[in-house]
Amino acid sequence: MVDDNSIDDPHPGFRIKTVPFAEISILIKRGGETEIDPADLANEIRKYGAKNMPAEVSDYLCRYLEGSIETRGRKGSTELERRFYGRYVKMLYSHIRKAQRGDETAEPDAVAFYRLHIDGIDDSYMPSEIAWRIVSIRVHGHDGHHKKLRNIAGSVK
Repeated sequence: MVDDNSIDDPHPGFRIKTVPFAEISILIKRGGETEIDPADLANEIRKYGAKNMPAEVSDYLCRYLEGSIETRGRKGSTELERRFYGRYVKMLYSHIRKAQRGDETAEPDAVAFYRLHIDGIDDSYMPSEIAWRIVSIRVHGHDGHHKKLRNIAGSVK
């Protein structure tokens, strides 16, 4: 038995260990395969690699790619909701671009958010794509939907 006082832990308290593909595995086990977002699965594969994928997730992915999984249609949104969402992401993009250019009128929160996430994005992208990726991180938690957001914002009149 280990004496708790003998462990030199600079951060005592609870430890949270993230398990790759945990959320997706839980949905599969509960029968909620139609609720799995393909973009979330792709993000997990990029983050953890396919070799860490549990068997049930691998099986789900194969069945999904074969087309044997019925996907549930998205709930429709009204025209007003689409315009509001489009204007929202367009505004976020505008704030991030100001922060990116070092504009003095940039919102302090946008500057802080830009600085927080800029190191995690490959610098080979054009500045506008970097900004859209950061907007996607803000809205979706990852940069996988940046093209979709750009198209939504572009369709707003």
